[in-house]
Amino acid sequence: DAPVAFEGGAAATAAAAGTLSRGVAWPPYAQLAFRDYAVRRASGLVRSQIESGPPRQHRLRRRVMIDRPATVWLDSHADYQAFIAWVEAELALGVKWFDWIDPVDGQMKLARIKDGQLLREAPARRQMDHWRVSLTIQTWGNA
Repeated sequence: DAPVAFEGGAAATAAAAGTLSRGVAWPPYAQLAFRDYAVRRASGLVRSQIESGPPRQHRLRRRVMIDRPATVWLDSHADYQAFIAWVEAELALGVKWFDWIDPVDGQMKLARIKDGQLLREAPARRQMDHWRVSLTIQTWGNA
């Protein structure tokens, strides 16, 4: 259940993905906990009721929003403050997208913090020297 770090700045992120950077990079000090990591895809289908039998389903779109609820681990109070400053300044409180390497497939994806919401910010220990921030990373991908 150990967190997985996304190492390096924008250039390292781009080099790891084999592409050019698209802009803001995921902070190198922010670690994503796999224990809380999951993938939820929005539906790309629309359902139609018919007079008899089961409803029909039709593909509405090929690409959908993909949500990944996760917990970011920060190893110090300074890292926590830097992460909050990154969200506020670099992401304009979650409006802007950032480069992010998906830990499952290793591909660089354009991502954002869903609704710009940091769902929970809490110290991991009483000394307030380690922090956890719950959020949802959102990407645009195939249905």
